[in-house]
Amino acid sequence: KIVGLLTFLVVLTTTFHSMDVASESMKASEALLQQFLDSSSSRFSSGGKSYHQTLQQQQSQKAICFVTASYALNETVMDPLPDMTSYKWPFKFFLFTNLKETQWATPGWEKVVTDFTYRRRITHSRYGKFLSWKYPRISNLCRSIFYIDSTIEPTKNLSLWEEATRQMEAMDGPGFMQYPHPKNRSGLPAEFRAIRRSRKDTYLNVNKSWTWMEKDPSWRPKMRIFLNTCLGYNPKSKTFQRVSQSFWERYSLELDSWRDQPLWSFNLNRHKVIPLNFPDTFHEIFKQANMSAYGHNGHTYRTDSEVNVQF
Repeated sequence: KIVGLLTFLVVLTTTFHSMDVASESMKASEALLQQFLDSSSSRFSSGGKSYHQTLQQQQSQKAICFVTASYALNETVMDPLPDMTSYKWPFKFFLFTNLKETQWATPGWEKVVTDFTYRRRITHSRYGKFLSWKYPRISNLCRSIFYIDSTIEPTKNLSLWEEATRQMEAMDGPGFMQYPHPKNRSGLPAEFRAIRRSRKDTYLNVNKSWTWMEKDPSWRPKMRIFLNTCLGYNPKSKTFQRVSQSFWERYSLELDSWRDQPLWSFNLNRHKVIPLNFPDTFHEIFKQANMSAYGHNGHTYRTDSEVNVQF
């Protein structure tokens, strides 16, 4: 329509000239054309102001999303989820689970009900943790994604989450953020020993992981260990997509340890990627839930514990 109107006005002006119409009519036509061009220029300025306004409008229509995951045989053995109904837009909460709404009410959470065939229950939950960007509903709606364990709640300080999101959207950055592990362990051997000592996995599984990693050319005993309790990422980040997919290709085989922290840190080192840090301390950003209400508080596994992580 704009092109048609411009063409009409130009032809009209040219016709007035060729027919030697009264100068008043010609001037009126030229004034109308100039008025339209000036109006168009103000709406589509070359300085990019209108473009940035459009970009801001698009961003305001996208959510800052939080994802968690919980899988079990039924609601009675599920860890309780905090009620998120008090959070307003642009905050949005997604729950990956195997239980439908009729089986488990989760106020403030939109469910993503999955039907995976993995043997271990914990493997099901790790899909939503690392690969939620693969779901069109989430990748299209969410400007940023923050995985959180169900034991923590995020602050309602929107400016903090917007700053974290902007950092992850930077073209020259890795596109995701984590905290270094607070225990400041020296590397993977120390991490594996801590897992065995606290009985968070079986000796057999831990030793299988350790042996497999040591055979990899990228193995370095001294490497950074990152905290996987919370993890933020830009769903459009090619770097994060590549690293998380590479992690999943090994983890989903269920050949060794079900603890994701060692393999994730190992994989970051293999890809030579260092995540951003969160813009504030853990305790400024997250509120700890009542740990006594959670079944995994102080949870350990027996040597025959494979059954404990299966449906």
